[in-house]
Amino acid sequence: MDSLIKTIAQEHYPVKHEEFGGAGIIVTDDPNRVGYTHDLVLYHPQGGTLAWFVFQLKDRFEMYVDASNKYDFYTTIAQSLRNYLEYGLTVKESMLMTLTKMDEISKDWDNAGKK
Repeated sequence: MDSLIKTIAQEHYPVKHEEFGGAGIIVTDDPNRVGYTHDLVLYHPQGGTLAWFVFQLKDRFEMYVDASNKYDFYTTIAQSLRNYLEYGLTVKESMLMTLTKMDEISKDWDNAGKK
């Protein structure tokens, strides 16, 4: 089993973590955090865990992300997490579903020669 999937599945992720901010998104546990008008701010009481997850995806997919696609990449992550959470999934389930989605996107990048 993939180490990130295993970490999430076994709930071995941090509860507290620095927020993620960059490329048009902010992931935070601070309900008063605001960004620029164009930022997608994802607030959640477990925002530290979600921010940790975004940092994990940043490392996992660094070979695919560059200046031409980083805004789409990070917005896709934040919007996916938001959608799953709003649908009623847990943080753990939302991270696993988003990871699956991003892995599928990376397969498309492989097929397009982005690697």
